[in-house]
Amino acid sequence: MKRIVLFIVLFLMSISLVAAVEVSTSKNEYSSGETVAVSVSDCQGTSIVKFLNPSGVLVDIKSGQGNWQTSYSTLSDSADGKYSVTAF
Repeated sequence: MKRIVLFIVLFLMSISLVAAVEVSTSKNEYSSGETVAVSVSDCQGTSIVKFLNPSGVLVDIKSGQGNWQTSYSTLSDSADGKYSVTAF
């Protein structure tokens, strides 16, 4: 029983930390060949940023701590369409 309560408490704490992460870019849409600049803020500890191509395939992954910035060049992948960026 104690393990279940501990798991629930840890799970709720981790959700609150993830919910606080903010991911932003300088603009919403990029043309082919541009570099996408991403800023991560309001993060407690380590966060991971995933870049997915329009087909949903992971094309890059990076990690950082606290407030940090990263980038991805769309020249690295030939897929056309909208890419997505998520943080965990």
